[in-house]
Amino acid sequence: MFKKRQTKSSATISEKRPPETDLASLIDKLQRNADKVEKNIIETEQNLNKDIRKINEGKPPLYQEDTSKRIANSLDLLKSLDDDAALAVQLKHPQGEMIEKDMRQLRVRVMKLQDDHNRIYNTTRSEQVPTVNWGKMIDEKLANLNNKGFGQDLPTVENEVEEHNIFHSEVEALAPYVSGDRDSLDGQQARYNRLLATSTARQKNLLSMRDYMQRCTNELYWMDQQAEERIAYDWSDNNLDYPARKRQYENFISKCLESKEKTVTQLNEDGEELIEQNHPGKNVIAAHMDAVHSDWKEYLNLLICEENHLKNMDDYHKFQKEARDTSDLMKRLETEINQKYNPEFKDMYQMEGLIADLDDQAKAMDHFDERLKNLQKRSLQVLPLKYRRETPQKLLPIEALCEYDAEEGSILRGERYTLLRNNGPKWDVKDANGRTMSAPGVCFIIPPTDPEAVASADNLINQHKSIKQKVASSKTALQARLAELKKESTGGADKQEQQCRQLMAGLDKVVSDLDKQEKAIYSRVRPPLEQTRPVQDSADRLQDIRDITSAVNKIEPEKSAKVKEAEAFLKSSPKCASAPQLYSKVDDTNKKYNKVDLLLKCSTDKLQNSYQLENSLQNGKTLLSTYENKLAREETAPSDPASIEKTQRELADIASELRSKRSIITQTEQNLRDAKTSCSNMTNKVQEHCPDIERQEAEVQKMTKRFDNLNRQTEARSQHLQRAKTAYSNYHNDYENLNSWLSRIPNYEPRETDDVRQIDSKLKNQRNLLSDIARKESDLNNVSRNAQLYQQAVKDYENEAERFKSILDLEDGLVPQTYKRSRLESPAMKVNREESAIEAKFTEVNAVNKQRLQNLEFAQSLLNQQPEVTIVRQDVQTVRSSAPGEEPWRIKNQLQEEIQRRDQLEREIQSVQSDIYFLEGQKPQDTIVKKELVKKVPDPQLDEEYHRVQQKLLDESRTTRILESELDTLRVKLRGIETEMKEGAQQYTVKEVLRIERDRGQEEELRRLREELEEVKRMKMVRENEIIQIRKQVTILAEEKSREQEIIKEEEVIKVQNDPQLESEYRVLLERKQKDIETRKELEDELRFLQERLRRLEKEKAMAEEKISIKEVLKVEKDIALEREVENLRRQYEDEKTRRSAALRERTDLQRKITSLEEEKSKVIIQEKVREIVRPDPKAETEVANLRLDLVEQQRRCRDSELQLRSLQDELTMLRNRGPQIEYKEIIKEVIKYKIDPQTERELEQLRNEIVDKTHQTERFEMEILQLKDEIQRWKDTKPQIQTKEVVNEILQYREDPKTKEEIESLKRKLAEEQRKRLELENERALSEEKIRIKKIDLSQVREKLVQQEVVKMELDPLLKSECDTFSLNISNEQKQREILKEELIRLQRQKTELDVQLEELERERRARRDAELEIQRLRVRLNELEIRDKENREKVTVKQKVVLQQDPQQEKEHSILRLQVEEERHKRMLLEKEFNALLQQQEILERTEVREKVVRTEKIQVERDPDAEMDIIRLKKSLEEEERRRRELDQEIVTLNTKLSEMEFTNTKSSKELDYIRDESNRLQQENQRLQNELRKLQSEIEITTTETRHITESSPVESSRNLEIRMESLQRELAELRRIRMEKDDEIEKLQKSLAAMRVKREQRESHLRRSIVVIDPDTGKEMKPEEAYKLGLIEWKMFVNLQSQECDWEEITVKGPSGESSVLHDRKSGKKFSIEDALKAGNITNRQLQQYQNKEISIQEFGVMLSGRGK
Repeated sequence: MFKKRQTKSSATISEKRPPETDLASLIDKLQRNADKVEKNIIETEQNLNKDIRKINEGKPPLYQEDTSKRIANSLDLLKSLDDDAALAVQLKHPQGEMIEKDMRQLRVRVMKLQDDHNRIYNTTRSEQVPTVNWGKMIDEKLANLNNKGFGQDLPTVENEVEEHNIFHSEVEALAPYVSGDRDSLDGQQARYNRLLATSTARQKNLLSMRDYMQRCTNELYWMDQQAEERIAYDWSDNNLDYPARKRQYENFISKCLESKEKTVTQLNEDGEELIEQNHPGKNVIAAHMDAVHSDWKEYLNLLICEENHLKNMDDYHKFQKEARDTSDLMKRLETEINQKYNPEFKDMYQMEGLIADLDDQAKAMDHFDERLKNLQKRSLQVLPLKYRRETPQKLLPIEALCEYDAEEGSILRGERYTLLRNNGPKWDVKDANGRTMSAPGVCFIIPPTDPEAVASADNLINQHKSIKQKVASSKTALQARLAELKKESTGGADKQEQQCRQLMAGLDKVVSDLDKQEKAIYSRVRPPLEQTRPVQDSADRLQDIRDITSAVNKIEPEKSAKVKEAEAFLKSSPKCASAPQLYSKVDDTNKKYNKVDLLLKCSTDKLQNSYQLENSLQNGKTLLSTYENKLAREETAPSDPASIEKTQRELADIASELRSKRSIITQTEQNLRDAKTSCSNMTNKVQEHCPDIERQEAEVQKMTKRFDNLNRQTEARSQHLQRAKTAYSNYHNDYENLNSWLSRIPNYEPRETDDVRQIDSKLKNQRNLLSDIARKESDLNNVSRNAQLYQQAVKDYENEAERFKSILDLEDGLVPQTYKRSRLESPAMKVNREESAIEAKFTEVNAVNKQRLQNLEFAQSLLNQQPEVTIVRQDVQTVRSSAPGEEPWRIKNQLQEEIQRRDQLEREIQSVQSDIYFLEGQKPQDTIVKKELVKKVPDPQLDEEYHRVQQKLLDESRTTRILESELDTLRVKLRGIETEMKEGAQQYTVKEVLRIERDRGQEEELRRLREELEEVKRMKMVRENEIIQIRKQVTILAEEKSREQEIIKEEEVIKVQNDPQLESEYRVLLERKQKDIETRKELEDELRFLQERLRRLEKEKAMAEEKISIKEVLKVEKDIALEREVENLRRQYEDEKTRRSAALRERTDLQRKITSLEEEKSKVIIQEKVREIVRPDPKAETEVANLRLDLVEQQRRCRDSELQLRSLQDELTMLRNRGPQIEYKEIIKEVIKYKIDPQTERELEQLRNEIVDKTHQTERFEMEILQLKDEIQRWKDTKPQIQTKEVVNEILQYREDPKTKEEIESLKRKLAEEQRKRLELENERALSEEKIRIKKIDLSQVREKLVQQEVVKMELDPLLKSECDTFSLNISNEQKQREILKEELIRLQRQKTELDVQLEELERERRARRDAELEIQRLRVRLNELEIRDKENREKVTVKQKVVLQQDPQQEKEHSILRLQVEEERHKRMLLEKEFNALLQQQEILERTEVREKVVRTEKIQVERDPDAEMDIIRLKKSLEEEERRRRELDQEIVTLNTKLSEMEFTNTKSSKELDYIRDESNRLQQENQRLQNELRKLQSEIEITTTETRHITESSPVESSRNLEIRMESLQRELAELRRIRMEKDDEIEKLQKSLAAMRVKREQRESHLRRSIVVIDPDTGKEMKPEEAYKLGLIEWKMFVNLQSQECDWEEITVKGPSGESSVLHDRKSGKKFSIEDALKAGNITNRQLQQYQNKEISIQEFGVMLSGRGK
């Protein structure tokens, strides 16, 4: 008692001992003694209850003395406790009064026990019989019942139901007492019947009322929630998650609205029915009915509002999107018109093509008119949704969508109101009468029009008109230029030039066709297969590749014809002006065709292997799904041994079939290896990544795991069934034996006619029977043990089945209907009931026989003690008749009644007696009655509820078992995932994420980003290959340069004009050498960094997905780890774009340096012998080409043989697998389910015939393969004549000259002649150089004479001023170089990166795949032709054997090589002649100007004093300083703009990675500034050099002629005009940047961690990029994919706001529109700094962190 109260304490002190002064010791002893009293009270109560039962049973009490001693002991302890409590009060204990109070309570309880003891043991039975006035009790209960009412709310009614259930149980418990009172039976029975009827009616009314109120409350609560959700929803333009809301609304309307309406209607009908029945609580029912009706009406109004808002939001966003798409499309058209349709530098044929394109463009523009008119019409109907979230500047009219009852008044549907304030979900509006009301904003719309939408439509109209005008003007300019070109061509233009241009136009058309096919190949290869239909998709793509191959085959003859015509033209007219361009066109065409051919081959191989792999995957999944469905349907174990044996046979059959089907898995793995090989070839040869190989590999691994799971499942189930079979057999035998024995138990019950001898005999037999029963307990234990073993085996079997179903992947072919929970009961429950029944029966038999033994002993004592019989029977009769009344009973009648009614009423009589004595003794009446009478007289409603709850309990227990098994399965999976993560097995985690239905939109986004990353990597590989090639060229040219520098040292005297091409190549490559090495190192470092980062991200992804896999199963939330990975991949993609832009920028710098270096003068003398081309041995080259062709042919045949071999192996495996199955099924013909029907027999016979046919066909193919191999070998072993004849015949188709040898001889003679002439010219040049050197030496020895005269002459020379102007133009050109480079960078980034790389590579990949198929077909055709020609050649050999006129391939090779050498020697000779003529002219000039040159060296001082020259130099210096100042200003302006732009980009950036990118840009601009400063210093040095040269020029006479100066002047003027134009464009660009900067200042400064996806669909035919909506309208994608792409949104996003007080982060819940500040959460205590640090370190996801911020985590 006192242990439960820590604030109270007491102690006991003996009377003989003096009180202790130590208060702590006193309290301790008081506590101990009080505990003893408490213990005595509890044990005394228990003993008294036991003795009451004994007395009621007619047995002597057992605890009378013990209870007496305990009560006396308690009284003694209480005396000591009173003294101790008084002492504690005297010692001023703080709780002394409470201790005294507890002592008084203990004394009251002990005294009550003493009274009970005296009443039970010391009074006679006649005195203990209670006298109860049952009539008065019935009247009181009836009056109490009539005065009770009904509650007004649900909790009150529920309390009333509980109270009345107890009351009704009490009323029903009065029935036997009222019927037993015979004195006043009629009156009491009538009143009791009225009380029972009234109580039953009230109970029924309360239950019906509670049920109705509960249903109404549930509906009201649901409707309130729906109303609050719709009122708080964001219906403005800022909400982009409206499609999800729309889908939710449509699902509710189509699936739930009707059921809800039926529910509300049913509630209304039930309420009216209750009111019509005059229910006592009809007022409360009517109130609830009205509330439901009112709320339902309001909810319907909100549904109307929601439908309107969703439609308006959809119209608004669709209009905005279509307007943006249309604007972007027209901008692209305008850019294309400005760039493509420029009449400059175009020939006549190009003009005609451009005019035709413009006509098509004009027609396409005409189709835009209707679209723009539609947009303009729709703009007038778009609602201004922006004003729903922003306070308008003026009062706006609004329209009510529904009726609403506000406190100030009513809102009527369709009425117009004025919006005063729109703060939050409630709007303040004013009606026409001026009354102000507050109503939810969802009830109103702001009618059209939207000013922004109207302005957007008008801008589109104006933009369209502008484009049409540009098209018309461009067409006019092209037609005018075409007319001029036609006049020029008719006016005596060169026909060869026209023919050359026509040939180039034809080659351009071929290249364009090949580009289209290449793009088509890329569109089939690059996109991943549709996961819903991969087999059909791969088959369709394979068919498309075959169609592309046919198209390429059609292009090939045209290409060959065009190339032949071009080559023939080049042979006939090699000196044509456009011949070099035609040469390059021919080379480009051949390269393009070869590339498309290679791409087509690789693509065909890849798609063929992919199709085979997908087909095998589908077959494997179908096979596994069949067996998985069979196993998944088995939810419960078989119930009898026959079913167990049948199931075991089925499992054995499944196991054997799985072993026979192992070849399918093996074949799938082989197909995967082939697919990997083809993908590797694609990557190595054409730098194309296969997007499906990772998924296919994962599916193969998953299918292998499923196959292993099936094997393990069959084995485990077989083992469990074997255990269950053994246990059930033992259990059944023991159960039958024990049950039959219990059924045959004899009855030794004493009878009235039995005498002493019979009683003794029965007593002896009864004791023997009890001994037998005791011995049978071991059998009962065996039954229980075997039942437990059987139940455990069945439970293991069912848990295994549940675990198997939990790990099945529904997407792999399992039908969800097969997973529905079976209604069959587990046999373990049946056995459990049987076990319980047998135990209960055994216990009952044991108890009955023990009672019979007592009865026999009692009867024996009665017969042995005749005088005491009457007294004992009177006592027994008195005890047992105490319940119904005081009527005396006779002993003989009592015995007879007990014998007749014992089996039916024994337990009920005992419980009633126990209740009466308990009520008399100590327990409260209501407690005992409630506890016992529920069992005795069950309430029907409670009984029904009990069964329902019991059924629910069984369902919940079954569900609990399933969940426990699933939990065990998930734990096993978790351990497996952790193990596989350690071992690097990532695919299992991916499987689990797919199983719980991850966001497919995010997976698509992830796949797209991976493809872009692979694209960047592929571009990097291309750049690295270019770097390697450039490095090789740099090495070669560096060696040449080293040799040339030696020549420079030997001859430094005379300036000689070098070869510009070689000079520019040398300088560019020499400067790029070191940068390329550094770039390569940087690229390698970046590659290593990216690989390491990718591995780290994959680990993080695995950890994140593993951490939230179970959470997603429970919460069905989006995959945060996948979103995080998407963001990381986006950052990687942006980094790769940045690095590629840097690489392009470096290439642009190199191009600029090339241009600048070409303008510089060189002092290097290039020897022609250094540029001699070293060619390989023609014989070796021919042999290599032949070997390469043979190798390709052998590889192709090897692949064909492997394919045929695999097909034969498959058929052989199928034959082996099918044979045993058929024989096995025929053996067990007696089993009906395995009997094969006639249709199956026919199908099997057909399959056998097909197998035989396939076998014959395979053998025939093998024979053909062997014949082809022999044929190939025979062709190889054939004599050279026949082989030569074959080659000659093929070459004769392409060569027209039959006299190759004569031509070769003539070419050799010409070559010797050209070489001789070249040597002569070199000798002459050497002589001329020697003369010039001698002449310069003479000139250097001239005396200083005639200085003043020459100065006077040079003052009037106009060449000096022209040269100064030229130098100033050069300076301006250098200063403008930076702007040109930036513009070039932007153009390359936007056009070349986005268009040339992506679209062209897509087309090249497709064409390469088609070319591969074309090449295979061509080789087959060629093989057939060779076979035919072989026969013809044999005939020719046998008949004529003349091969004199045939052309030898070796001679043909030599012929082509000699022809090239002749051309090269001729070119060298021409160069030498030009150099020789230049030297002669220079020599003549030097000879003519001998006197002037004598005075050159002495004019130095006078020229410096020349005022004009000094003024020019000063002017140049000033201009240089001015340009330096202007460049510094421009640099400062650029730095300022870049700084502002960086800040604005920082505010609008979508990730922290873009911030790093901006910082990198800033560093790059600083480097650019440093580089420009270096260039400035370089320009200064060049100006100084120019000044020095100017002085030399003023001292010398002009060397160049006036004609050269004029030409140079004109070229400089053109360059100046071009530079001015570029500067104007740059100024325009600066103005645009300033405007964008001003616009960006207005935007909010924020940084978001969640980037929004921009999904682009590429048209496979045109390569056009478009939005998903546009693609859906054009029919490129389906509605399901369109909805999937639009619905890819995330829940949480992080926003970092930059304000005056610094940066602050906010998490935005996109579903509810709420925002949660991290700082506010820290202040409020929702999160801790530790949790914030964990979130920043990515230890917890953004979703978990958002829940913490919102406070819902608590």
